[in-house]
Amino acid sequence: MSHPENPPPHRYWACPVNVNGLDHGSVTTLIEADLFDLLRPTLGAGNDPESVFQLQRKVGPIDYGDLHDVVESRIATLTKFLRQVRLSIDTRLGMGECVAPVKIRALSSDTHNGGKRPLIVEFAEGPWVLKFSDPRPHQLLSAILDEVSVGIGTDLQPPRVVADHDQQWYFMPYIEPSSSDGQGVENFMFALGALTAVAYCLAMTDLHLENLVVFQGKPVTIDAECILYNFPPEGERDRLLSTGLLSRNPRFSALRGGDPSSGDFIQIGLRERTDGGLDYIKPAGSFHNRFRNSDGTLADPSEHRRSLFGGFRAAFGWFVTHKHLTFDIIEHFVPDDFRIRFLVRTTRLYTTAIHMLNLPSKFNYDGRRGDILSQLHKAGHFLKELSEDVVTAEKVDLVARDIPFFWVNAGEGVIRHHTGPKQWLPSRWNARKQAIADIRALSRTDIDVQAKVLSDFLDADLHASN
Repeated sequence: MSHPENPPPHRYWACPVNVNGLDHGSVTTLIEADLFDLLRPTLGAGNDPESVFQLQRKVGPIDYGDLHDVVESRIATLTKFLRQVRLSIDTRLGMGECVAPVKIRALSSDTHNGGKRPLIVEFAEGPWVLKFSDPRPHQLLSAILDEVSVGIGTDLQPPRVVADHDQQWYFMPYIEPSSSDGQGVENFMFALGALTAVAYCLAMTDLHLENLVVFQGKPVTIDAECILYNFPPEGERDRLLSTGLLSRNPRFSALRGGDPSSGDFIQIGLRERTDGGLDYIKPAGSFHNRFRNSDGTLADPSEHRRSLFGGFRAAFGWFVTHKHLTFDIIEHFVPDDFRIRFLVRTTRLYTTAIHMLNLPSKFNYDGRRGDILSQLHKAGHFLKELSEDVVTAEKVDLVARDIPFFWVNAGEGVIRHHTGPKQWLPSRWNARKQAIADIRALSRTDIDVQAKVLSDFLDADLHASN
């Protein structure tokens, strides 16, 4: 449809969604924020007289495509998701219905699998985070960190979770990141080094800036979805630099990155310029992955090597000497259907595609949408080859305005999506067997080899250009 004078109506801001058991105001706020992100490009283009789209009307009418239908579908999708939220809350409280409406708020802008996203739920005893993902990766990490903490004499324990019996969701206490007064920096660095060794030995990845927080003077990982991630691109096994704690660019690592003042960090999002144009970037908010000194500066691990390497060697050595205990924990928490998130592409690629899909066109929106999805198909991905089934699944999610989400069950070598299995992995060797084989092969020599990788990473100049 082409209605340059009539962009999607504002009636959506008063959408009459009501979910029994949830606070109506917080439900409305959540849905309206989601719809605002979806409609913002169109509203900006239709209402700003200086907009580049307005100036180019002579070329032809502005085409909003099927945005009306997308909005209606999005409201229905989010309403269904919020009903699942209510049922999860009822289950946690142990009753058939909430006593009073419960307030909720979004924790993250990324949504998957039918509008699902992490939420903060305000219970009487305080806020908890509700995640619609497999709780067992977090439970596995917690169980191993319990043992490592005792073994090396430092506290690495993350908060405990309340999990669904069917492994579809879990609650964890909301962690309010706490800035430090500068005391305890050496203890923090020891724990951070230990956590880095744990991430290596358990083949973790995606521990990016937002997934590490400083809480009560210790580093805490808040997302273990990519644990036992034994699916590296063909020919690559540089596990330490793939954890996210370390990375090939130190400024984007959780260990040393996260300083917004450097100008490196942006969020993909729309920003209206003073000339009426629309940009896709804005400065990122503050990160909570770094320990702060008493003067407010960020403590750089490269300046606390003794403590960092002490923790790294202690935790790595624990895995070398406690292999059978680690195997027992893995066997207990990792059945065949244990879900490991599989990364097909970077989230940034998906987010950019969604914003472009939300942007109206001067003409032929359907053709433009096809071009966007075709360009994504050709964009970078982590597998050597993608099946058409994977690409089709990506399109299903993007058209619904969700970030595509894939996973692999630990007992098989198949990439899965909520619409079904999509592609065999190059190796049929399953993730659980690979994890046990990798841990069995750990040796004291490996400690020295990976300590050298860590040392080189700390030597890198944070101020050097890419």
